[in-house]
Amino acid sequence: MDALYFRVSSRDMRDVIATVYELADLGITIVPLKSQTGPVNTAMGRLLWAIQGWYAEMENEERSENVKAGQARARAQGKEIGRPREIGAGKAEHIARLRALGLGYTAIANAVGVSRTTVRRLLKVYELKAA
Repeated sequence: MDALYFRVSSRDMRDVIATVYELADLGITIVPLKSQTGPVNTAMGRLLWAIQGWYAEMENEERSENVKAGQARARAQGKEIGRPREIGAGKAEHIARLRALGLGYTAIANAVGVSRTTVRRLLKVYELKAA
């Protein structure tokens, strides 16, 4: 009999249970790597493994809710969430002036010390504001 050793990561329990039954129907013994429950092909193994899985799913959802609540609280306090901006207002204006002088994206990026994509993205925002 073949055995499949696996680790469940970031999956919905419904998908995991369906996969377990599908593999069991094929005659494959399923043994979780980081679990003391033993093979999942027995009734007791499935029960213990399902309890662990549901508990893990609950923890993931709780963690996600806590992160969202923390972000909402930070936004309410006026804090910015996410990665800091690469360039400030002064550098952005300098990029816009260089473009007005007729320089290309690559030349501006090299002169200012940012990526070509950053220059394009910034100029797109400036064009929208000017329109």
